[in-house]
Amino acid sequence: MASSGALTPVLDHIEANRPVFLDRLIDYLRHPSISAENLGIAEVANLLREMLTGIGLETSLVATAGHPMVVARWEKAPGKPTVLLYGHYDVQPADPLDKWLSPPFEPTVRDGRLYARGVGDNKGQHFAQILAIESHLRVHGELPCNVILLLEGEEEIGSPHIADFVRANAGLLKADLAVTAVPSSARGWIHHIGNEGIVKLVQDARRGVLIGATSVGPVGGEVLSALAVTVHAEVPVAVLRRMIFAYPTFHRAIEDALAHLG
Repeated sequence: MASSGALTPVLDHIEANRPVFLDRLIDYLRHPSISAENLGIAEVANLLREMLTGIGLETSLVATAGHPMVVARWEKAPGKPTVLLYGHYDVQPADPLDKWLSPPFEPTVRDGRLYARGVGDNKGQHFAQILAIESHLRVHGELPCNVILLLEGEEEIGSPHIADFVRANAGLLKADLAVTAVPSSARGWIHHIGNEGIVKLVQDARRGVLIGATSVGPVGGEVLSALAVTVHAEVPVAVLRRMIFAYPTFHRAIEDALAHLG
């Protein structure tokens, strides 16, 4: 992985480009992508494909029975770990409009904060990851590890097709670590497993892997679709356990399930 010395010029690059990066984020937020209304989804998916291809990632839109997945990858570090970054480019509807102090798709800075639909869930988070990847490539010409970026277009409507997508593409999503940029209402350093709905784990004790996961119930960006990614890709239990840091609601239940697999 990158040493602190290697990161210093990357951080300097980011700081020097802070105004430009903010302008680019604002431009991204101006594009609606409301999955529940199928508003702007195709446009934003294509925008991401162009953006990610432009910074040097091999990028494709993968069709599902619903909205497309954006899959981008940089795999030029043989022998190095692979990190899968999960986020979603769809946002919630903006209603009720009369509650907004400024139009939801006209990003506005007030008191040092940026207000717009999707800036906190999840466009701001994954755009920051994209800028970090871009900056590291600009400074060093390479990344310290392999990276797969998966951006979903249906998280805000319950991720109805991600499980089928992962089953069909498990080989393309294998990674040593999965990181989600989906925000949490909890505080502290966590790996977000979910705090709404139900997580169902399907176990195969003979192979020591989890082979199925589904989530149902209220969705507000709080059910971790990335869990389905790691699980359906048949991540070994030992690896999955290391990926679970802490989450008060589900941590104990998931640990109990993992205990049955040794």
